[in-house]
Amino acid sequence: MGKHVAGLFVLCVTLLVGIGVSDAVEYTFTDLGTLTGTYSWAGSVNASGQVVGMYGVGAPPNERAYLYSGGVMTDLGTLGGAYSAARGINDSGQVVGSARNPAGQNRAFLYSGGAMSNLGTLGGSQSEAIGGINASGQVAGWADTGVGSYYHAFLYTGGVMQDLGANGGTYSRAWGINDSGQVVGYFGNFAEPTNRAFLYSGGVMTNLGTLGGNFSYAYGINAGGHVVGEYGTNSGSTRTNRAFLYSGGVMKDLGTPAGKNSWAWSINNSGQVVGGYDSGGGQSHGFLYTGGTMTDLNSLLPPGSGWTIGEGRAINNKGQIVGTATNSSGQSHAYLLSPVASGAGAKLYWTDVTGADSSQSTIKRASADGSGVTTLVSGLGHSRGMAVDVSGGKMYWTGGIGGVSDIKRANLDGTGLETLVTTSNMLAHVAIDAQGGKMYWADSVNTGYGGINGRILRANLDGSIPESILTTGLLQPVGIALDVQHGTMYFTDLEGPSNGTGGIWRANLNGSGAAKIINGIDEANGLAIDVAGGKLYWTELVTKKIQCANLDGTGIKDLVTGLDIPTDIALDLSEGKMYWTEWSQYPYSNCRIRSANLDGSGMTTVVSDGGMPWGIAVAEVPEPSTFVLLAMGAIGLIGFAWRRRKPTA
Repeated sequence: MGKHVAGLFVLCVTLLVGIGVSDAVEYTFTDLGTLTGTYSWAGSVNASGQVVGMYGVGAPPNERAYLYSGGVMTDLGTLGGAYSAARGINDSGQVVGSARNPAGQNRAFLYSGGAMSNLGTLGGSQSEAIGGINASGQVAGWADTGVGSYYHAFLYTGGVMQDLGANGGTYSRAWGINDSGQVVGYFGNFAEPTNRAFLYSGGVMTNLGTLGGNFSYAYGINAGGHVVGEYGTNSGSTRTNRAFLYSGGVMKDLGTPAGKNSWAWSINNSGQVVGGYDSGGGQSHGFLYTGGTMTDLNSLLPPGSGWTIGEGRAINNKGQIVGTATNSSGQSHAYLLSPVASGAGAKLYWTDVTGADSSQSTIKRASADGSGVTTLVSGLGHSRGMAVDVSGGKMYWTGGIGGVSDIKRANLDGTGLETLVTTSNMLAHVAIDAQGGKMYWADSVNTGYGGINGRILRANLDGSIPESILTTGLLQPVGIALDVQHGTMYFTDLEGPSNGTGGIWRANLNGSGAAKIINGIDEANGLAIDVAGGKLYWTELVTKKIQCANLDGTGIKDLVTGLDIPTDIALDLSEGKMYWTEWSQYPYSNCRIRSANLDGSGMTTVVSDGGMPWGIAVAEVPEPSTFVLLAMGAIGLIGFAWRRRKPTA
């Protein structure tokens, strides 16, 4: 097997999509080169930045699969024929794709432990593992059925290739798989106007529709079950197509620059999407879609770089992008585009109440150790709940003054202040689903004579199309946290402070299926969730402690006791830390932000600057940079950010 040390062409590049100038990430562009010839193509990238694809001098059979790792491109060989192509790689370094055998037949392969193995077919002579491989080693692709010339999507697991059928059609192809074993692709009857995108989950193949067109294709799926691909119309003489995102049962058109055709190949767990669009003259450009904005990947390259990025083929959870770019000599090479944070680290964002009657507030930020306290927004009324969406470059909070409550947002540097929602009701905390483009919040309606009715509401991230999704059985909901991956939300309800009737509820993101999972809590206020660890964390105002429980409400445990008045809580899962705001007793002269390990040990005060912190969020946000313009990071949900988990005892 050949090896090649890629000639690295590293560039510091920037992207501007609406995030404040102070929140920045540098990017490096790496030309992966080729082992022989003038051509290479990238199909997938894992969490370690290992890339797979193919290289060669033209069309098959002159192409060979490669693995790019540690700056070296390695030929993976074939199954005895002249051709191979690598399509997917998981975080364990297992590679899948297709390769020809001595008879010249394409066969799906698994490359693991330095050896390439044939995965077989569904009874015919051909197969390809074009749909990738997940963390469990499950493989998706297509294979001949041995009946006529039909081929079907397959799921290969435990040494068995399972036929996924064609949902009433004559053929199907699988193009993507996530770690839950959900598979996406398309099915049809060998004519494009009949092709439909599908999602295969729990043994059922579901038609995802077309948004009014007459064809659709699904190419990628993330851990949350969000699907990307393309849909469009083929009239025989004219074909139009647009990239889509399918989430929560709804297909959304992602748009396209200058009204051109577009298609989406891949989506990561932060909801960042990559693909391509027609740029004119028979050429294509790659794009990155994040925070509701589609941006040409070539805007990341400095003038005169000599490269044109033709597509974004895949993106990992660190935001690294791979695809194909063309140099000034007309040669197409695989590339790796990597975000490099400048001074990245966890940041604390919080609402800070001021004024003798607590009617004024500011928004503040500091490093996780409490250093660098900065006031980002001032002159606000009483502010309460806090949430951060790093991928969209925004922070959100609830507040109000003079009997009018509102939800506001601003850029992460405090600029661009907007009022999104106004109401006469009492607003509590807010949570962000950046992937789904929604914000969720809790409020309460004073019905007179001491009566209060609570609600859970949601709206688009710009405040449009607000809707009440849960209005029955609640008194005064406060804290709210989202599990976007599993389509659920959790919230606290005071239900009469100090009488033991408070609780924590769980419901679907549309408000259905609401059920109280924890009962008899005096006054649970702030709430945060650790989805991967299966835990809920909350502050208890009356009994003055931090508690946790399993996501089903069992296993309630006291973590920190003997506090003053703990209000809100947030988690930094990568460091195994929790942070909470805590007020002292009246006259509130010793309010502070504290932290501890997730098991409650190691409590320390991180901020005590004379303010009265209330709502808090933790997010990984890069430090300011003089020359770089944009940051892109993980989804900031209420109380936590998606980052690599730090091992805990």
